[in-house]
Amino acid sequence: GKAQTRNGVEGNARFRQEPDFLYLTGVEEPGYHALFGTGTDAPFVLIAPRQDPDMDVWCGKQADRDEIRRVTGADIVYYDDEFDKALDAV
Repeated sequence: GKAQTRNGVEGNARFRQEPDFLYLTGVEEPGYHALFGTGTDAPFVLIAPRQDPDMDVWCGKQADRDEIRRVTGADIVYYDDEFDKALDAV
């Protein structure tokens, strides 16, 4: 999902994750993508947005791969600038 701007309102409207994506991944933040392979041993690959370290002061430190994997149950976590690796993993 993406954060949306509302007409006539200063700032951004509160982000609400798409319900099916939330159910399948447990991710409530915007900018994530999930890849599901076919077959019983296919991995669940989660692609996370990479936060600019300068934004840590405003948004808090971004969780690392192990933390994201632990919270979501993903088998593999890549950042959005590693999309090609994520596709190869499925």
